[in-house]
Amino acid sequence: MDNSINNKYPSYSGVNITCNVIDPTKLPPDSPLLHTPPQCTMEPNNGCQCGQCYPGNYYVNNWGGFPPYPMYPPYMGPQPTQNTKKKRVQVLTDQYIKNLEQYLNSPSEDMRKFAAQEVLKRLDEDRTRYNDAALNALINKMLQDPTCHKVKATALTALETQLAQGNDNTVKILSNIAQNDKSRNGADAATAANILLKMSSPTKLVDVPANSNTSQGIIEP
Repeated sequence: MDNSINNKYPSYSGVNITCNVIDPTKLPPDSPLLHTPPQCTMEPNNGCQCGQCYPGNYYVNNWGGFPPYPMYPPYMGPQPTQNTKKKRVQVLTDQYIKNLEQYLNSPSEDMRKFAAQEVLKRLDEDRTRYNDAALNALINKMLQDPTCHKVKATALTALETQLAQGNDNTVKILSNIAQNDKSRNGADAATAANILLKMSSPTKLVDVPANSNTSQGIIEP
């Protein structure tokens, strides 16, 4: 270790501080001085008490062309933590999906309306289910309910609010509604056309304020 290079550096307080400067290019690769910054106690005119000190601009200017010590990011103060809470959701088992399908096939309109609301709730409680194949198949069945407009309207709501993505069969059913459905003064046909327009372009996730209310309206039975 070569400690023969002595430089004098004036401090900002006007006190001259003399340090023994170590040339890092002459240190062996496994030297701890390359990995641990030297600790110095500077006293007026006494130099570095430990006898090991780099120039004051060493870390900033990469003195001597030698890699400097890691530059740690500035302390930004305490950062806010992401608070989460548990939420209970319904598990979509095969039996549960079969039961929903049976309810949607029921001759009772009340049973079909109840099942339609359950499908909508399953989509709303977990937004990652928007492209779930089983739920989208049930949405298609709801769109084709033979007599109960509430069931069809619930399916249209799920698609219009993009809780459900739909599939190729959904596009065919909506196209038929948009072109041929004359009920309710063409209101369902207009809704179907609007949904088809949205489905013609993909969606993406964006960041929103944590306290924003993103829940969608649900048609009550």
